[in-house]
Amino acid sequence: RGAVRVYRAHTNRVHAMQTAISPCLRYVCCGSEDRKAYLYDLGSEEVVARLTGHTDAVTAVSFNPLHPQLSTASLDGTVRLYSDRDAG
Repeated sequence: RGAVRVYRAHTNRVHAMQTAISPCLRYVCCGSEDRKAYLYDLGSEEVVARLTGHTDAVTAVSFNPLHPQLSTASLDGTVRLYSDRDAG
């Protein structure tokens, strides 16, 4: 069987990148070797946000199941927390 959806904006050549689906089932997020995390709309496959701030590959992402928050971990040794309150 083939993939149901394919998301391609992120970079992945060397490191394994974790993905996560949001609790609302609207978004999928993945890390990237370009030091960003990519938030995609599950239905349209469009990039909703490129989350910046890390200085090395983002290898892990996780949604908070109770609040609109997303955490990212990077090979730079940091964890960042993003919230919808930070947008716009």
